[in-house]
Amino acid sequence: MALPVAPREIGNVAYVPLRVVAEQFGASVRLHETEGVLSVVAGEQTVLIEVGPGGQRPAHAIIQADYAAALRSDTVAAWKAFLAKRPDASLTNEGRQHLGQAIKRLADADWQAAEKQGSEDSLYGFAEQHSDDPRASAARLRAGDLAWQALGAKPAEAGYARFVERYGPDPRSLEARAKLADYAWTRATAADTPEAYDNFRRKHVGDPRAAIATQRIGGEEITVYEAQQRGLVTARVTGSGLGEVRLSLTRTTNRRLRVIVPAGAYFVCQGGGAQNMVGGRQTTVDLVGSATASLSVPASCANMHLDTPNWSTSFAIRPSPEGSELARLMEVIGREQPSEVVAQVAVWAVTDNPTRAELMSTYVTNFGGPAASQADLNAAAQLLRKAGIEPTGKHLFY
Repeated sequence: MALPVAPREIGNVAYVPLRVVAEQFGASVRLHETEGVLSVVAGEQTVLIEVGPGGQRPAHAIIQADYAAALRSDTVAAWKAFLAKRPDASLTNEGRQHLGQAIKRLADADWQAAEKQGSEDSLYGFAEQHSDDPRASAARLRAGDLAWQALGAKPAEAGYARFVERYGPDPRSLEARAKLADYAWTRATAADTPEAYDNFRRKHVGDPRAAIATQRIGGEEITVYEAQQRGLVTARVTGSGLGEVRLSLTRTTNRRLRVIVPAGAYFVCQGGGAQNMVGGRQTTVDLVGSATASLSVPASCANMHLDTPNWSTSFAIRPSPEGSELARLMEVIGREQPSEVVAQVAVWAVTDNPTRAELMSTYVTNFGGPAASQADLNAAAQLLRKAGIEPTGKHLFY
């Protein structure tokens, strides 16, 4: 690596030739090169020389040159650039001090400009750009006051939305959000569509009108029995094992409907051969955007010795006889939500009144063992008691 034979000025920084170093220290010079830096050992002293595109210069001179350049500019950007480039240099602490002073000068200048202009945008801009400045909170408060005054003189949805976005923690944001909900409700009622009401209730969950929107989305609330009787829907019900049925409801009217399938709904097998089913939980279906809705309804089998329903089994929907043991039991099951096994044992105790031996031989797992444990039988007896049915009157609980 060749060293220059004479000093050269490159970028206002002198690149020092090896001869100058030797003359300065008056001793023989030994060179050690590591990653582009020459360590020049002259007597008992060492000078670092960094290799550059135009020759070599002492490393401390480079740092001093960078510091001098930052000092000449004396801006926030210049000092940040210096500290990023020389984080461990000897002049780093001085650089940090200059950076702090530059930040304060910039904040002072921006504050004077914001106060002189006195607009919401100038004050808000100061608070955003100098969030750590002690004057930022006062600037944000004054900007919020100006924004709110402008809305008082000329209310506008976009203005309320901007206020909430800019001044969310401000107590007046609550009122701004209420105003936005008013605008949204006006649009929803003008459109008067399920989509408009659904959009309102999703964006304004805590607004009291969200409940009204839900009602209007659902339209008329009606039981599945009455909806069928009045010709508002057609229903298709198929089997899906012991624990549920599959229900598909189709509107025959343009009216929005909320159809309720009560706990205790009785699904009567069409064509015989498979068990009837009884619904174990109230289920609600909104027929709004689509004319058809399909869902699973939790249910229990109601004929212990018949076949388990499958996808090819179809049912008609009927209400359980009012006041019957089964109707009372299904009301309790709908409220308590027991396990599928416990609910099934309780239902069969009412519909089939089997002995324990019959239950254990009929209601088995895939591995051939009893599906119901003693704990399940005890829990089923509790359900009967809650429904006003004495378990000791049933063979299972003798």
